[in-house]
Amino acid sequence: MSKKTGEAATNKAQELVRAQLADAKTEAFVDDGMLFLTATIERDGEELAASHAYTLDSMRPEELATAARDVANRVLQQLQSRD
Repeated sequence: MSKKTGEAATNKAQELVRAQLADAKTEAFVDDGMLFLTATIERDGEELAASHAYTLDSMRPEELATAARDVANRVLQQLQSRD
């Protein structure tokens, strides 16, 4: 996987979260065949965080795009259910 391809996937995952939760602090990275995403928001003085990972079957751009959407959706679902 090129650094550029992995960076595009991590950026996409973070953008998808911030599109729904503009105040979210996000971090994403690809390591050891997995895409990781963490998002943190503050609600009523309390910090809420959600982290999810996706096991990659390949490093193809299509696979990374699917992984970005998947982890973003799961992080959003978890944070919004606690909001």
